[in-house]
Amino acid sequence: TTGLKTPDGLAVDWVGRNLYWTDAGSNTISVSTMAGAHQTVLLKDGLDQPRAIALDPRNGLMYWSDWGYDPKIEVAGMDGSERRVLVNHLVGWPNDLVIDFSLDKIYWIDAKLDMVQRMDLDGWNRETVLDGQLQHPFSLAVFEDFLYWSDWHLASVQTADKFTGKHQHDMVKGM
Repeated sequence: TTGLKTPDGLAVDWVGRNLYWTDAGSNTISVSTMAGAHQTVLLKDGLDQPRAIALDPRNGLMYWSDWGYDPKIEVAGMDGSERRVLVNHLVGWPNDLVIDFSLDKIYWIDAKLDMVQRMDLDGWNRETVLDGQLQHPFSLAVFEDFLYWSDWHLASVQTADKFTGKHQHDMVKGM
């Protein structure tokens, strides 16, 4: 793949066998085959520091975060069509986002507001899961009943209950 400036978020479409990525240097979202062929820029207008990307191949949707001048979380078809903003209020630096397919929720971690939030895949029912207990969260994962995230300031990987945010603890610290 050519023309990359600052590739950031990556996501694999396991159904169509394609690779999607954000590029904060060129302010684009692109796709190619898993072998890197047929690189196509899907979105380039209205992006300012696109960061994380997550795919929902079941519904043909891609979600991404943008932490530029007007931070937000957006959704569009996996071909770039029908783009719309899901969140643009009370969001700072949405560093990562993940889809919890068991609940049909999207979780994101915000390094400026130091919180983890979630909402339905359509943007409704926004909730805060963790607030005030994070230092500088960066990367996020969800598995079964737990959230996992990295924290740059604490040099740690932490976990907590994905429903309540309780039982937060370090899994790995200061290696």
